[in-house]
Amino acid sequence: MRIGHVAITVCDLERSEKFYKDAFGFVCVERIEDKEGRFVISIIKKGKITLELFSHPQSKPLPHYRRKLDSDLKVCGVKHFALEVKDIEKEYHELRRKKIRFLTGIENLGKKLRYFFIKDPDGIFIEVVENKIA
Repeated sequence: MRIGHVAITVCDLERSEKFYKDAFGFVCVERIEDKEGRFVISIIKKGKITLELFSHPQSKPLPHYRRKLDSDLKVCGVKHFALEVKDIEKEYHELRRKKIRFLTGIENLGKKLRYFFIKDPDGIFIEVVENKIA
């Protein structure tokens, strides 16, 4: 078993598609419009990773208490999703060059995990992680 996809509601579909394409190389493989015009889903992929970006005419931004890593940890629910990379230093510098919003620098979790956090345009937390655990 594996996770099939991550679904994210976004405020501006084109802006979010551009962010995920420019930051990580995701490509839109399909756009699905609800028959009643209630929402549009953009399915974007990179390798085996699939994200569903939902655009709704009445999308609302994240509430203030969900916009910081430390305060969001106290709220039940999904906290972030992680993208695993082979070389965290390379990814970190590449995203810095692209002027992505960083929440942390590179941090160590034990001896074999290194990570940093960024935000997407809607404030969704993304962990970029290098995992050396066998």
